[in-house]
Amino acid sequence: MHRRAVFTLLFLLCPLATSLGQQRRGAPTPPPAPPAAQVDPDVQKFEHAAEVQATEYQAYKFRTMLDSTKLARQQASDLARQAASSDDSIELMHSATTLEDSVDQALTDYRSFRRSLSLQQEADEKPQMKKLTKAAHSVSKDGDAMSQRLDQIPLDERKLASLAEHLEKQLSAFLAAQERLRKDLGIDSQ
Repeated sequence: MHRRAVFTLLFLLCPLATSLGQQRRGAPTPPPAPPAAQVDPDVQKFEHAAEVQATEYQAYKFRTMLDSTKLARQQASDLARQAASSDDSIELMHSATTLEDSVDQALTDYRSFRRSLSLQQEADEKPQMKKLTKAAHSVSKDGDAMSQRLDQIPLDERKLASLAEHLEKQLSAFLAAQERLRKDLGIDSQ
């Protein structure tokens, strides 16, 4: 009877011993995965272009931003010429206030367009978006300087002309950054 208990015990412990031995030697390696399918680089480029392609809504937002920036740039140019040749403070204040409103609108349209972009578009266009953001920041800074200049009495036409010229340059840089982004996003120039 004692022998029978030993054989039963060995019979029961045999699978456990085998399992422990396999663990020490390492688990059997799974079969290798099948090789990944080769993707055509042209197809990848096409798929990537489709991912960053602007939607109709984004194109609308972009054109709105572009138009308001062009208007502000034109008004800055007009104010620079007007301030250099006119001494009518009331007319200059009116033109400067109109420009100030146009700059605010251009920046609002920029933020609206920016919110319409997907995370993928933001990531893929990071260098262009960085340039656009930097240009928008410069325009905002000059717009704030214009507001402060308009609060000062008496109005210094020479300083106003200089500020308007600088603002026009910043708005031109903002437009250039917008144009580069427009091409990348596949937005038609209408």
